[in-house]
Amino acid sequence: MNLGRYRRVIAAPKVGWVLLVTLGDRLPKYMAVLALTLHCVQNLHRGYGAAGTLIAVVTLGDIVAAPVVGRFVDRWGVRPTVVVGGLGQTAFFLSVPFLDYNWLLVVGFIRAFAPVPTNRLARQALSTLVPKADLRTALAMDSIGMEVAMMIGPALAVLTATRASSSLLFFAVAGALFVSAAGWFWINPSLQASEDSASASERSWRDWLNPHLLVVLFCSIAVGLVLSGTDVGIVASTRELDQLDWAGVVITLWCAASLLGGFAYGAVRKPPGLAQLVFLLSLSTLLAGCLSAVVPQWWMVALALVPAGLFCAPSLTAATEQANEAVRESARGQAISLQNAALSTGIVLGSPLAGFATDQGGQAAWGFGVVAVGGILAAVVTSVARSASRTEDLAKRQHRDPETLEEQTRTTA
Repeated sequence: MNLGRYRRVIAAPKVGWVLLVTLGDRLPKYMAVLALTLHCVQNLHRGYGAAGTLIAVVTLGDIVAAPVVGRFVDRWGVRPTVVVGGLGQTAFFLSVPFLDYNWLLVVGFIRAFAPVPTNRLARQALSTLVPKADLRTALAMDSIGMEVAMMIGPALAVLTATRASSSLLFFAVAGALFVSAAGWFWINPSLQASEDSASASERSWRDWLNPHLLVVLFCSIAVGLVLSGTDVGIVASTRELDQLDWAGVVITLWCAASLLGGFAYGAVRKPPGLAQLVFLLSLSTLLAGCLSAVVPQWWMVALALVPAGLFCAPSLTAATEQANEAVRESARGQAISLQNAALSTGIVLGSPLAGFATDQGGQAAWGFGVVAVGGILAAVVTSVARSASRTEDLAKRQHRDPETLEEQTRTTA
């Protein structure tokens, strides 16, 4: 494990500011998810189903808007994007306390077309600021920051909503998003490689939507499926034990394990591949689900989820890294936007799928199991497809130049 990689990444110009502003942008966004849920249940007097529908609609808006936002960033750059997005997001969260549920659905979907695309800005900026040899470490640091935001954001939301009011919570979210947008405006990181003058938005999608990227998107959907399904499984399992109050602690410990896994992934020289990580994440989640059916205490559920947590951040990092490598530099923005959309798609699908399986099976283990099996199948299909692709490429090269290939084989042997 080489910890010097982290020192080199932090020492690179602007990288520290990019990571800091990214964390400052993600914290209010993770606060907002729980804030909208609490607002639906407590203030609008709707059920958890309605709250889940609102979150799904908001996330669906992000997915639908991703290509539009991606083209806007490519065409106009960072500063116009964050000005529009910062004002749009601030206006939305300031208006939430004054909207009824139906209007909240409509406005929540529309606001996705004026976002500050944090994930894309951070990851594409890191890919241009950091040498390729240290990119995995930089992306791992980004994933670690995401885990920190996931751990702190919901806790801050609950604290603000219970000690003050939900209106103050939304005003705080709006203010924090405005400040983070100002931070992006100040940093104004370069997102486009200078060596390739043609913009990705000017090319046909056939020029960069290649089989390698499609595999990354497929695995990203699987990762989102498993992660969101695990959230539901944790709530369901602690509720079965009549220890629902500890669900937040279980989620925090799961995220802490993910943080450690991301730190290790960024430092190792030869990490597992994306398909292997998805398989390990899914298998360990399946085992945790099986154990959740027999353990009598919440802390045992938390311990069972530690192995799964160790593979969360590495899977997210590997997906982003592979999306970067799948296309030429000028198309990275489109690739990262698609990868984020694929991850969000998995998240949208995972929660209702795990919830339905839990309702039908009568135990939280079914919720864990159905998303984990989906992830395992995705990993196996990906591995088989890549193996077949390598075999086909080898056959083509052998057909084109059998003598050279034979000489290379003899030399290797």
